[in-house]
Amino acid sequence: MTVRTDDPTKLPGIPKAPAGATAEEKRWYDTIAQIMEIRLGLRGDPRDRAITLRELISSGLAVELRASPFNPNAVGGTDVGFAGEPLPILTVPPTPTGFTAAGAYSQVNLFWDFPLYTNHAHAEIYRHSADVLGDAVLIGIEQGRSFVDAVGSGQANYYWIRYINQDGVPGSFNSSAGTLGQTAPDVQLLLDTLNGAITESALATALTTKLDGFESDIDDLETTFASTSSAATSAAAAAASESAAIAAKTAALGAETAAVAAKTAALLAQTNAETAEDDAVIAKTAAETARSGAQTSQTASSNSATGAAGSASSASTSASAAANSATASGDSATAAATSEGNANTYATNAGTGASAANTAKLAAETARSGAETAETNSVSSANSAAGSASSASSSASTAANAASAAGASAGAAATSESNASGYVTDAETASTASTAAKVAAEASRVGSASSAAASAASAATAAASDTAAGQSASAANTAKLAAETAEADALTYKNQAVNSASGAAGSASTASQQAGLSAGSATAAGNSATAASDSASTASSKADDASTSADAAEVSRIAAVAGQAGAAASAAAALISKNAASASESASGQSASTASAQAGIATTKAGEASTFAANSANSASAADGFASAASSTVNGLTARLNNAGGTGVTVEQQFSANANSLGELEGQYTVKVDANGAVAGFGLASTTTSLGTNESEFYINADRFALMRGGSDTTAAVSPFTVQATATTINGIAVPAGVYMDAAFIKTASITAAQIGSVNADTIDAGTINADFIDGGTIDASTVNIAGVGTGLNIKSSSTGARMEIASNVIKIYDTNGLRVKLGQI
Repeated sequence: MTVRTDDPTKLPGIPKAPAGATAEEKRWYDTIAQIMEIRLGLRGDPRDRAITLRELISSGLAVELRASPFNPNAVGGTDVGFAGEPLPILTVPPTPTGFTAAGAYSQVNLFWDFPLYTNHAHAEIYRHSADVLGDAVLIGIEQGRSFVDAVGSGQANYYWIRYINQDGVPGSFNSSAGTLGQTAPDVQLLLDTLNGAITESALATALTTKLDGFESDIDDLETTFASTSSAATSAAAAAASESAAIAAKTAALGAETAAVAAKTAALLAQTNAETAEDDAVIAKTAAETARSGAQTSQTASSNSATGAAGSASSASTSASAAANSATASGDSATAAATSEGNANTYATNAGTGASAANTAKLAAETARSGAETAETNSVSSANSAAGSASSASSSASTAANAASAAGASAGAAATSESNASGYVTDAETASTASTAAKVAAEASRVGSASSAAASAASAATAAASDTAAGQSASAANTAKLAAETAEADALTYKNQAVNSASGAAGSASTASQQAGLSAGSATAAGNSATAASDSASTASSKADDASTSADAAEVSRIAAVAGQAGAAASAAAALISKNAASASESASGQSASTASAQAGIATTKAGEASTFAANSANSASAADGFASAASSTVNGLTARLNNAGGTGVTVEQQFSANANSLGELEGQYTVKVDANGAVAGFGLASTTTSLGTNESEFYINADRFALMRGGSDTTAAVSPFTVQATATTINGIAVPAGVYMDAAFIKTASITAAQIGSVNADTIDAGTINADFIDGGTIDASTVNIAGVGTGLNIKSSSTGARMEIASNVIKIYDTNGLRVKLGQI
């Protein structure tokens, strides 16, 4: 019988084996005695002794047993074996403790501590969308210590719990403040919402719009910014274009000067022709005088014949005188013949002069045609120079052709002048011959007077003299006709010379116009050079950092110096053009207005050239400074637009390259958009330290960052990866901040807390699993806590063979032969 005592029950000593025991029985007793002594701590290691229930209770490690304290199978109903503290029977249930609400993917898992009172019936669970207990509604009852509220994704609610005893009396709620349980957002809905917001945005449209028509647009593109080397080449080409245009202008001015000289030579030829005409008139007058003298001699001879009948004594003397008269008349005829020959020669020379004048006219027309061609070519040159700096060499070639044509005109005019000079010489020869005829006629007149005094002596001799005098008159008449012909030829030559002078004047005017057009070409080329200089300056400010290379900077500096030299030459040529225009104004009254305009253009050109020279000098200085710089920063593009309220948006593209004497290198490229203080953008940087360490960075500053599927069809576009930096609302749907992925393939992940709708796993290794329901093929856990379960507990290590089975009221252990241990439910 068992009796509870305050003192421990004393154990008797272990007796020895009986004296009559056999040897085998003695060995059995000795073994039992040894076992008991070990368990009592009388032998062996004290840590192997047995501990009594009293010792456990006394140490606080155990409590008193209930009925059947030594019956391990007496577990069932309310008998749980060890007694512990007796559970009270409460009229009002206690306040629940340990209440938690764990939000999963689409449900909220509620847990609380096991109710420690005997007459517990169940727990009531309340819920509300706001933390207001008075408005909360009952959503369920649970006899155990957990509850699952399937509310769906993206839900947030507050929960309360209270106990109800078997009498239906409720206890207090766990707290007046609700416990928040929040399920995971509806990822599919959020992905669809974000994808729609992204693909339908203006930015997405701009990024996915197809580039139509770029094949034809490329031909119309003008490069505003280029690399430093191409900008330097452009500046050099522009300077060469301006130099070529200045050379063309100089050649045209030379052509104008040659045409003016041709005009002067033609005017001189006209004067010489007029002088020859005067000499021909004088020759005609002399011939007429000789004819009059011959007629007088004939009259005197008739009188002499009449007087010869009255005096016969002087016949011999008269015969002698008549002979002398005949001789003089013969001389007079010879002189007249000579005069006629000379007149014929003069006429021939006059014809030659006319041919020369005609040649001069043709040359002047050729010069005019060449000047017109030069004008056309110069205009084409100007247009080409305005359109492209490379065509300036064409303009120079065309202007050279104009200069050659003008030179040909000057040569033709010089030929005309030479021919006219030859004509003057011929006219002078004719004048000398006419003078000789005049002298001869005068001698004939004297001889005829002598013959008149002597002809009275002999009628026969007078008749002969009459015959001779008639021949002399005929010869003189012939000389008169020759002189008249020469006069007419000289007049014709005069007209041709006048026409030649007019043609030369026209050539001079055309050349003057050509000079003006060439000046316009030079102005256009200057404008082209100025524009190219501006383009080069802009390109330099655009591409300074892109051309951190000192070689490229040196090319830019050389091009700028060449531009400065070309501009200085342009200024000098413009000054020459101004002086030439002033000279043209004083030389030709008809082109006074043109020359004045030319002088104005030349002055303007000189000003532009001076400005270009200053710009080129600044460019050269900037190039020198850049070549010696150790670091550079270039602002690629900045655009600003303000609204009426003063706020605005700024777009900036910036890139920089830096280097220092320590060997550190840094390159950075950023694009920023600032809309009234809200900044967004991205940046790329790479840095090399003096120790050779390289580090690259790529940052994005934006409220939303997304990767879009390539293509131009936004209706089918998908954003597989989106980062929402700040919480927002899209089409009435709240979108929390986070990273959104349509699909993810992860090899290794470390997650502090996860809300997962469904987990399909081959193996789950966990320190603790807290779940309302677990249904798995294999559970490998270090701890499984099961408390307050109902009759549904059923754990089997295997369905057959050696196994362990745990039910709500029994534990069974099987080996290969069958049931070996059974605890409870005897």
